[in-house]
Amino acid sequence: MTDPTQLPSFPTGDDAGPTGSSAPSLRDQVVTLLETDGMSPQVDGDGDVAFEVQGQTMFVRVTEGDVDIMRVFGQWQIGSDIPADVVKWLNNTNDVTLGANVVKMGIVGTTLVVSGEHLVLKGEGPSPRLQLTVNMIMQAVQVWHENVMKDDVQHATEAAIGAPGPVSPGRAGAEAGAQGQAAQSQAAQQQGQQPGQRSGSSSFSLNLGDQEGRA
Repeated sequence: MTDPTQLPSFPTGDDAGPTGSSAPSLRDQVVTLLETDGMSPQVDGDGDVAFEVQGQTMFVRVTEGDVDIMRVFGQWQIGSDIPADVVKWLNNTNDVTLGANVVKMGIVGTTLVVSGEHLVLKGEGPSPRLQLTVNMIMQAVQVWHENVMKDDVQHATEAAIGAPGPVSPGRAGAEAGAQGQAAQSQAAQQQGQQPGQRSGSSSFSLNLGDQEGRA
């Protein structure tokens, strides 16, 4: 019988190959990418990477493992200009989460939390996922704000059990990307828009009040 102590020792885990400990961590790659893009990233006491986008503070949280998880998120305090209707807040939050790709949102007290998460294999970098997710989060917040200020939005939660919910006008632009240009044109016409026009601006001019500490 072969002496097990004489078997060769193969590198495993973090010691194996170019994706081992000698490679920069995903968080370090996030910091480098944000520095390259001129966003002045800072690692806070929780280990999250904070950065500024168009005057808004956002964060990246990396959970390392066999497969890393990159969570991009931001938090906005809901200002006094928003109707104080928690049910309306939650309905529109539900609509965006159901209708959007990657992005999800929730309400904590009077804070709107919006995030997007990705699985990142060892050896992969954060680009272009990070940049795309930041844009999607900002657009999702804009859509939420537009819809919560309206009185005529039909919500998915208003559908009978087992029946598909109505499409909220503010979600039409986001869903059109998955359904194709024809669906986008049809949704735009229903909203009195020209085909190809977005229902939510890609620029982030939303004023939800000052940001507070993260939940």
